[in-house]
Amino acid sequence: MLKKFDIAPVWMGVALLVVMAFRPVGASPGLLALLAGTALLAAGGGLVFLAFREFERHGTDGTPGAVPRVLVTTGPFRYTRNPIYLAGVLIVAGLSLVLGSPIGLIVAPALGIVLQDRFIKPEEARIAATFGDEWAAFAARTRRWI
Repeated sequence: MLKKFDIAPVWMGVALLVVMAFRPVGASPGLLALLAGTALLAAGGGLVFLAFREFERHGTDGTPGAVPRVLVTTGPFRYTRNPIYLAGVLIVAGLSLVLGSPIGLIVAPALGIVLQDRFIKPEEARIAATFGDEWAAFAARTRRWI
C-alpha cells in the first residue's frame, strides 16, 4: 500500500513540509536571502512549466516512472536530463531561503540524493533500454543535473 506513495512528488512535498515545519519562530530572512530564494522558486517553477511544455509538444508522457514514446532533448532538456527533479530541489532550496529555514541546507541536497537513487537512475535505465544509442548520445552530451 505504501508503494503507491513512493513517488517523486510525495518526496518533494515531504521535503517542503520539513522546511516549513522546522523554520525558526520569528525568522526573518535578509533581503539577499529573500531575493535568492525567490529567484530559485521562480527558476524551479519555470523549469517545471518548460519541461512539461516540451513533453506536450513532443506528444509524450512526462509522468514520473512512465516510459516516454519520444526522447525529448529540446527546451530545458538541452541543459539537464532531469529538469523536473532539478526544479524540485531548487524549489525546496528557494523556500528554505525565503522562510529563513536553515534545515533546507540539509533537506535540499538530501532530496537530490533520494531523487537520484530512487527515481532518476531507474528511469534512466528504462529510457536507455528503450532508446539505446539515441539515449547514449544524449546522456554523453547532457548532464544529469546541471
